Amino acid sequence: MAHVITIALRAKLSKQDKHRAKTTLKIFNLDSKHGSLRRIRENAIQGYLQTAEELLQMVNEFGIEECESLIQKELDEIIHLPFSTAIKHTLMP
Repeated sequence: MAHVITIALRAKLSKQDKHRAKTTLKIFNLDSKHGSLRRIRENAIQGYLQTAEELLQMVNEFGIEECESLIQKELDEIIHLPFSTAIKHTLMP
């Protein structure tokens, strides 16, 4: 299960909106060329990919109801970490 984090411009933007969107991505370090923030976020998520796969296997085997407390425990443990929202979305089955 490979996760690729990317942000793309919406299709059919006007020339002005496309320029504004590209500038916004660059300013916030989210563009693919200068996206240091994206790389840092990807690195933060990498450590949770195996946990996410294991949680998904458990959910598939036992059902979401049986795994909710375990998932919540994982979420409680990452809430204080940088990029916790990105990690949360990685962990959610």
